[in-house]
Amino acid sequence: MDATETREHSPPRATVHLVKTPESDVCVIGAGAAGLYAALCAARAGARVTLVSATTLAESSSYWAQGGLAAALSEDDSPDLHLADTVAAGRGMVRVSAARVLCAEAARAV
Repeated sequence: MDATETREHSPPRATVHLVKTPESDVCVIGAGAAGLYAALCAARAGARVTLVSATTLAESSSYWAQGGLAAALSEDDSPDLHLADTVAAGRGMVRVSAARVLCAEAARAV
């Protein structure tokens, strides 16, 4: 699948409105699950929110993850292998100390 293709269940692309000088109280960078939640919470608190994303909502990492949770559950897997996969997938943007805890505790949480 290349960057122009979408999954069958992808929602239609959103209309984007660009404003030359947006006035905001809060600017949220990233429209994945955490960014959308932060924007929603700020808006509910009365803030004028600007949400900035490099992709459409249907192309965020959160969307592609589909709410999944990874854990080393089989005998041929381990928290160390899970950590290596997580760090590799993060392409240099992973806090290894946090990922180590996540991978060590994931099996108990599932």
